Amino acid sequence: LASRAYTPRSPDTLPGMVAYQTARLTLRPFTPADVPLLFALDSDPEVRRYVHLPPPTSLDPYRERVERCLR
Repeated sequence: LASRAYTPRSPDTLPGMVAYQTARLTLRPFTPADVPLLFALDSDPEVRRYVHLPPPTSLDPYRERVERCLR
């Protein structure tokens, strides 16, 4: 597993955070721009088949979760 310093593409990310990258996958810190993407993922019917929680109805819980990750 190779790691490299994460270079923020947006002022919303924290400098100095590390991303882990392989040939097929990059894991990086969440950014506020990820909120609608996380909501869309959890709203996807194919994903919902495996998640036994009520479907999301608001972006707010996702915003809060990303904000907690950035603290």
